[in-house]
Amino acid sequence: MKSLSPKQQAGFTLIELLVVIAIIAVLIALLLPAVQQAREAARRSQCKNNLKQIGLAIHNYIDQSQSFPPGSVRDFTFAGGSWATSMLSWQARILPFLDQSETSKKINWKLYPGDAAAHATIMRTRIAGYICPTDGKMVGSSVAYAPTNYVTCLGNTDDGLSKQNVMSINSNTRISEVRDGTSSTMIVSECKINEPWVYRYEGNAGNYSACQAGADPPVTNNWSASGGSGGTVGRGYSWFMAVSNQSWTYTTSFRPNDVAQSNHECELWSYPGYFAARSFHAGGVHTLMADGATRFINSTISLSTWRAIGTKSNREVVTEF
Repeated sequence: MKSLSPKQQAGFTLIELLVVIAIIAVLIALLLPAVQQAREAARRSQCKNNLKQIGLAIHNYIDQSQSFPPGSVRDFTFAGGSWATSMLSWQARILPFLDQSETSKKINWKLYPGDAAAHATIMRTRIAGYICPTDGKMVGSSVAYAPTNYVTCLGNTDDGLSKQNVMSINSNTRISEVRDGTSSTMIVSECKINEPWVYRYEGNAGNYSACQAGADPPVTNNWSASGGSGGTVGRGYSWFMAVSNQSWTYTTSFRPNDVAQSNHECELWSYPGYFAARSFHAGGVHTLMADGATRFINSTISLSTWRAIGTKSNREVVTEF
């Protein structure tokens, strides 16, 4: 029998190698979207669980204090002005119930202002349960603060003082005061850290319609993620400080992920702001209800229903949601 020469021994030809590479490339192309979807499903599940844990912490707070935590605390009698007072957030107040007791013990609740140098380390402390992994930004619009993806609902009135919602400035809402039903009243939803930019402008003529996508409103103070005369004002820029509305609130003026506000959101100089609930999850946002349940609410929800579940005692009848 004739033996094969070294050149005739079995091996891959160039064409065969290219075919194998092409098959592998096709398989990767087919599998990659599935892997990405699986990863996003896991991140979405973690985001939902974050809100679930926040809900449990809020209800443990209620058991201890007999009311929901205030969204923010301001002393309107302080000679230096209410803006220079505590302003510590609802998220800071529920830390002991999120296995963050050591961080909570370092907070001086009587310190004015709340973001004084004594709190510098705490303000920069990243709380994993306050970050949606689909967003996952490590810092807000300033390295002085650690951000959050979870903000509280102010309803359709956005000054933080109207008390139509559950967690307002200086509020102490009891469960019995949520007359629309705790399962039909939302208290927390999502925001995209730093996004979109926030414009603050002078003059009270017009409302949010002046801020919709298109030409920018008359800007005297451009509060953007890159800074500006107003300082750190990106969406969700701090879980610790509840000063600027865009840092700790959303309103129901617009549906979740409202496309009309894709360019920016705004706040009148001496008036409230208009900030939509937003997320990177396709199709909607996660929402925490006053009873502690979490819901994924579609971006297509009717505006009337979205506004109805944003109030605690307006006696609306909610059927769609």
